Amino acid sequence: LPLSLSLSLSLSLSLSLSLSLCLTLCLTLGLSISLSPFPSLLTGLHFSLLGNLEARDCGLGFIAKGRQQCVDIDECNEWDSTPPCGSNAICYNTQGSFLCQCLPGFTSTKTFNFTPLTGECKDLNECLENPQVCGSNTICLNTIGSYNCQCLSGFGVSTNTGRCADIDECNVTGICGVGGDCQNQKGSYSCLCHPGYSNYDNKQAQCSVLACDQFKANETPGQVSFTVPGPDESAADESQQLNR
Repeated sequence: LPLSLSLSLSLSLSLSLSLSLCLTLCLTLGLSISLSPFPSLLTGLHFSLLGNLEARDCGLGFIAKGRQQCVDIDECNEWDSTPPCGSNAICYNTQGSFLCQCLPGFTSTKTFNFTPLTGECKDLNECLENPQVCGSNTICLNTIGSYNCQCLSGFGVSTNTGRCADIDECNVTGICGVGGDCQNQKGSYSCLCHPGYSNYDNKQAQCSVLACDQFKANETPGQVSFTVPGPDESAADESQQLNR
């Protein structure tokens, strides 16, 4: 029911209220007004008995300060457990609001500047966005918010350029054995065997002496037994028929 109330104070303040709601007045050190049926009306309201009565609605993103001043709320600094823009974005305060921008390594699902209601940040796959991001002779491995580069087999990080460069395996002493010469190739190498030596078509194996002197007579007529070193340089016994 409409309520009309006239209240006289020692400050000669006359208050006349006409409200269609439940009204509670408490007069102690100040005046407290309860608008419990309409909690949304409490936002930004400021009351004072220092000579007058104020009822100021500062609006969303602002808070009342003093008698007649509304100040901006810094949402970027006033939060409890969860940042307003999430863990993958930077929060920028604006007058009455705030905006978000994704951290490096992340991209917005919509616009560059956004709010939690209009967008979010997701991981940026740098390996797909830029296949040459690591340079040549590399493998790109995407990670959350970043990426890693690895050199291909036969390549290593150059101390001069910081990029993947060919490893000269021929600098390793004896890599082809005493009976072979090392020939470096891009990302690899091969061994060229001297006469009387062989690596049995395993181009990166050490050259060893041919095993032709290992032929020996077999008691079975028409057969000769001999050994042939395998690719792993271990001898493998084989028996072959020879037509005579």
